[in-house]
Amino acid sequence: MKTQGVCPLLPEDDTPRNDAARMIRKWGPFSAIMAAIALVGVLVLVNEPSDTEQVASPGAGGESAGAGEDGEPGIGAPDPVGQMPLTYAEAEEEGTVDDYDWGDNCDTERGTIKLPSVYAAPCVPVWEGDNGGDTSTGVTGDSIRVVWYDASESGGLDSLLGDAGLKDTSEQQYATIQDWSELYASVSETYGREVELVRYAATGAFDDAVAAQADAELISQDIQPFAVLGGPPSDGGAFADELARNGIICIGCALGMPECKMRENAPYSWGNSPAVSHFIDGLTAWATPSEGHTGLVGNAEYAGDPALQAQERKFGVIHFEQDPPVMTVCPGPSAWGEDWLVETYLLDFATMPQVGTELVAKMKTAGVTSIFFGGDPLMPIYLTNAAESLDYHPEWIFTGTVLTDTNSFARLYNQDQMRQAFGVSQTGVPVNSDNGGALALYRWYFGADAFPDARAGYAVLNANIPRLYRGIQLAGPDLTPETFELAMFRIPPLGGDPVFPQQSHGRWGYFPEVDYNGTDDLAEIWWDADAEGLDETDKPGKGMWRYARGGARFTPDNPPEPAPFVEEDTVTRFEELPEESRGGTYPPPAGSPAASS
Repeated sequence: MKTQGVCPLLPEDDTPRNDAARMIRKWGPFSAIMAAIALVGVLVLVNEPSDTEQVASPGAGGESAGAGEDGEPGIGAPDPVGQMPLTYAEAEEEGTVDDYDWGDNCDTERGTIKLPSVYAAPCVPVWEGDNGGDTSTGVTGDSIRVVWYDASESGGLDSLLGDAGLKDTSEQQYATIQDWSELYASVSETYGREVELVRYAATGAFDDAVAAQADAELISQDIQPFAVLGGPPSDGGAFADELARNGIICIGCALGMPECKMRENAPYSWGNSPAVSHFIDGLTAWATPSEGHTGLVGNAEYAGDPALQAQERKFGVIHFEQDPPVMTVCPGPSAWGEDWLVETYLLDFATMPQVGTELVAKMKTAGVTSIFFGGDPLMPIYLTNAAESLDYHPEWIFTGTVLTDTNSFARLYNQDQMRQAFGVSQTGVPVNSDNGGALALYRWYFGADAFPDARAGYAVLNANIPRLYRGIQLAGPDLTPETFELAMFRIPPLGGDPVFPQQSHGRWGYFPEVDYNGTDDLAEIWWDADAEGLDETDKPGKGMWRYARGGARFTPDNPPEPAPFVEEDTVTRFEELPEESRGGTYPPPAGSPAASS
């Protein structure tokens, strides 16, 4: 794998330690980078194309193979075009498997590459030939230039965590992202090209739209990559928009961007978390009544106050917002009920305690029995403590946003209040890191005792790289943003088991329009304040999220009936990966550190 030097680095951060940093520091060894990233942040068939043949971009209003009557692509994988390879599953369906050489890297039972992960890409035939040389910006016959956007010194909580000594350094993160790229390159077909990683350091705060647009313009003009990994999460989409205008793909740089805006940017903007409105679709399908589904109707039976328990539910919503807004949805009817009390707050650490008290007081005065929370993992500290001080015990309905569904954070909330906390989780059931997940995958390639340089954030840094390599493999030798788009649409939904959320792009029947985001599903959770066990960083403690139905996940079309505080068939953590969460079992690739040791 080739690497390049660092584009503009920021000067040393001399921000003095403040109260927020001291508070974060005393929490102990929680995986700080997870919070920082989440906040500042969470086939060889077919005809050869002629010189004038163009690949239509379905998201941009073009037509593709299998397009439906609404002009959108049809449900399922669109047909390959140009030099895009056929997958093993497609060849099997056609009865043409024996016509191709699938090589030693294809697990023909699963139809996926030999990567021990449920997110392994579909197999494609062994490739030989001319890749066409320069097929797109950042793509030559030998390389694919990709920028990793380094937001580690971009202000906000990330800086506070660094000041408190609780996060990975920029160098540690960069080394780990290079490691992940090396791992995926070893099992992916890249058609004679190597991914060339370039680190670019953010020049402004995570919510500075002007700096974000300037960064995107500099990247576009001076570095000219094929793709960018990551970006400023609270810039209102300025970074992603500018890259799209310059014809550059960005993966994981559009946190909070409405899916209609992402479709306007097609085929350039890609997310790895649910679109806001798609997430709300799942949440409201679970919570509200529909044909054959009761939802949360009737009295607030899970509130902590008998007086509230006797009242019919009145809902309130508290969610994070920024200026410019990020928690927005596409035009259409409001996701919230007309009589719901909806309150927002800005991510301002200095004012959080006061704002939290004010928000809770409004909810209590309005007679709200049940509060949906959709924001950062710090605000519930102030909200739940304020509610306790006001002797107010509503139902707390958590929505799993930015790691509020982790035990590490939920243990920081007022535990008397958390006895009436339940909701949904966007993440999977925690698992012993030695026996599954990102660390096990890392050690499969680098060795049994290996540990990433980014010891706190290695799992988060593994979010965008596999998407990049899956898209490159399925796009074929003629790599362009348009073929990358169709490649992503051609990959069937992956995951969806208790540990690993389902990921898909395109149209697979879960949402009405083309989906440029990632996660499709949710799990139901409730807080058991008396349960004891290890959190996500293997730290023992009291209080655990329980995942209902063994951690089974659901999409908006099949919501389960809410069943909080029923302990039967719940799980808090897996010591071993359940069968449905396991990929194949394979030896490490030849030439890998693990194979050489």
